[in-house]
Amino acid sequence: METKYIVNNLSGQTIDGNITITGSIYSPNITGAITNLPSPSGTVNYDCSIGTTFVHFGVDATSDWIVNLTNFDLPEGCSTSIKIIASNADISGNTWKITGFNIDGVPQIWTKSWTNGARNTLYIYKFTIVNTVSGIVAYGERTTTTPA
Repeated sequence: METKYIVNNLSGQTIDGNITITGSIYSPNITGAITNLPSPSGTVNYDCSIGTTFVHFGVDATSDWIVNLTNFDLPEGCSTSIKIIASNADISGNTWKITGFNIDGVPQIWTKSWTNGARNTLYIYKFTIVNTVSGIVAYGERTTTTPA
């Protein structure tokens, strides 16, 4: 007979070390911290030790930029998602976008799926990152919305 453990509340608990789970995990509500950043341009460092959702809140991009994930650790055979939210336009009407994807300064193989946006559009970038035997591959997807 299989033993199952049900944990209803881990509030206030600290776990040191690794956790290995065989089987499935279900959680209806997993949340993470949001990291607010200044206007993106050039190469922007996104520190994964403090979160996986990054927002360039209340500021427009000033040029195309390159994503550089720092403190990023992904074991082989695993995947994760990183989200970046940014306004795409400056006051001159230029539309800016992510043009490169690095991990700790090393350019990665990546496939992007996004189209040109319009001024006053909020971009939500999602990178699904997979670490295979052949190495890390990232898939970028961008959705757009118009802020209310």
